[in-house]
Amino acid sequence: LCKEKSILIIDSEKNNEFHRRLYSKSTNIQTYNITDRFTTGDSWKTHFETIKNDVCDIACDIVIVESSGYGMLLSHYLYKKCHKSVIQITGKSTFFD
Repeated sequence: LCKEKSILIIDSEKNNEFHRRLYSKSTNIQTYNITDRFTTGDSWKTHFETIKNDVCDIACDIVIVESSGYGMLLSHYLYKKCHKSVIQITGKSTFFD
C-alpha cells in the first residue's frame, strides 16, 4: 500500500508499531504523536495551535489523522490551509488493537 510515498500519521497513541505492517517497505512513514504536545494547564485551543503549527510544514504526500478529539478540526485545517491530502480514520482502536 502507498509504495514510494511519504505518509505522515498523526496519532494519539504512543509507540504504535501497527503502522509499519500496513505499508510497503518503500513507504516513508513519519509519525506525530499528539499526546506528546500536551502541557498541563493549557487549554485545548493552545494544544490545537501547537499541533497545527507543527504538522503543517512537515513534507509528505498523504496525512492520515487518527486522533479522535482533534480529528475533524485538524483534517479540515490540513486540507484547506496546508493543501495536504488527508485521510481521517476514527474508531481505529476498535478495529485494529
